[in-house]
Amino acid sequence: MPLSKKNALLIEMQYLPAIASIMLIKQYDRIYIDVKEHYVKGTYRNRCHILGPNGLQRLSIPLLKGKHQHSSMDKVIISYAYNWQKDHWQSLCSAYRRSPYFEYYEDLFYPFYHQQFEKLIDFNYGLLKCIFKIFKI
Repeated sequence: MPLSKKNALLIEMQYLPAIASIMLIKQYDRIYIDVKEHYVKGTYRNRCHILGPNGLQRLSIPLLKGKHQHSSMDKVIISYAYNWQKDHWQSLCSAYRRSPYFEYYEDLFYPFYHQQFEKLIDFNYGLLKCIFKIFKI
């Protein structure tokens, strides 16, 4: 007998959410994303951790300077003052290229590190949709 799913879950937008978060999300019928929540510095909205060849590695998406603390997530702008996408993509490839199945998902993630998104919410939402596709959510 299949487990029944729970009704609905409200989530914050994160950059590459942890697998535990994805497994929690998978338990719900409906997922709502709070795009009007306030950006909170130091959270996983623009940061993530990956397990690289030398241990845990933190990746952080740079944001345009300003007072994001009082901005809703749909107003937070990504900075491209340096090529962080190249660094993040190289880190992901270095960490996971030899992992089983990476070759099957690499093309799904590639565009997020080779085209520019103005807003953090758009980048994270697109990436989350990609992850949902992989996990059939």
